[in-house]
Amino acid sequence: MKLLMYMTLLIVFSCGHRLTEEEQQEFEATYENVETGVSDWIKNHAQYPDSYKSISFSEFSQSVSKRHDEKIPAYEKYVIKHTHKILDKDSNLVTFSGYFILENDFDVNIIEIERSNSIGGAFPPQTQVWTEQFGRHLNAQDSLELDQKQQQVKDKFIKEMKDGLEKGDVYTKDPNEMEKLKNLVDTLEKKK
Repeated sequence: MKLLMYMTLLIVFSCGHRLTEEEQQEFEATYENVETGVSDWIKNHAQYPDSYKSISFSEFSQSVSKRHDEKIPAYEKYVIKHTHKILDKDSNLVTFSGYFILENDFDVNIIEIERSNSIGGAFPPQTQVWTEQFGRHLNAQDSLELDQKQQQVKDKFIKEMKDGLEKGDVYTKDPNEMEKLKNLVDTLEKKK
């Protein structure tokens, strides 16, 4: 972790920007939250959670979304490569290495073996590459959490559409189609 932080700082310094103490603390806190988010997710979803042993975290990156050059709050995505040992479903100790893509709440959303440059936002989460080999069976709590996540995704979509319509980012050339789109968003919002 320290090496990664130093490498990131070196890149930032070479670009002419010096991190303030506050920026450094924010970076370290974010990195720690990403590591914790991945480790907690693995322990919560593993068939044999007690067998999990972290080996390394590397290749950390984060992205933000902007609209009109302003950062959109709660749209950050994080990617980190994680290598760990864990028992598979057949009780064999295996080393797994992959890219964990997390949403702004530090919840794992996508897992990839090779980096595809996806940025997250998948629903349902695309974690099969890991869960098929190491995951436990889904239970009622998992179903409830997926339902809640689906509602969050729906609410986020409605908010994005409404904001886009209000700010002029979402539009059609046909005024009639624009009115239909506004009515659709209003209807979806009322059904929340």
